[in-house]
Amino acid sequence: MPLSIDVKLPREVKAQWPDRCVRCEAEAPGGWVRLWTHSIGWWTVALFAFGMPFSVRVPACPSCAMRIRAVRWLTTLVYCVGAFAAVAIAFWVLGGYAGPGRRWLAMALALVCMAPIFILRVFLAPVIDVTCYAKSVEYEFSDAEYAAEFAVLNGGEIV
Repeated sequence: MPLSIDVKLPREVKAQWPDRCVRCEAEAPGGWVRLWTHSIGWWTVALFAFGMPFSVRVPACPSCAMRIRAVRWLTTLVYCVGAFAAVAIAFWVLGGYAGPGRRWLAMALALVCMAPIFILRVFLAPVIDVTCYAKSVEYEFSDAEYAAEFAVLNGGEIV
């Protein structure tokens, strides 16, 4: 099952990478792909807001870098279209409801509608992804061997 293998590092650590492509594992890939995200935490759920941006350069040969970027853009597009459809469904279902907590019910219904997208993302894990928190970063790999080597290079823990 292609669930991700996560390596946790402190946010201030500049990640060291194995000298091979993260996707095809070609030696000395000669290129990189930049991944970026925003910090998440309690404020993300409570305030519907994201924290400071975080970016990292990951070694990848040019063709693999292009594929990784394409998958990330496609995933973002699917999330946006899914969120729009889920909110439209929520407004349609809750259109006549004027009771308390309407906004929260709409958000809960939208999350339920998007659950298949989230579940699919878990079982079709990307080659590389990052999740950033206030004090740590989790690097998510689909390849266990690459993740283990990355963890050893950086003194990180596999979570």
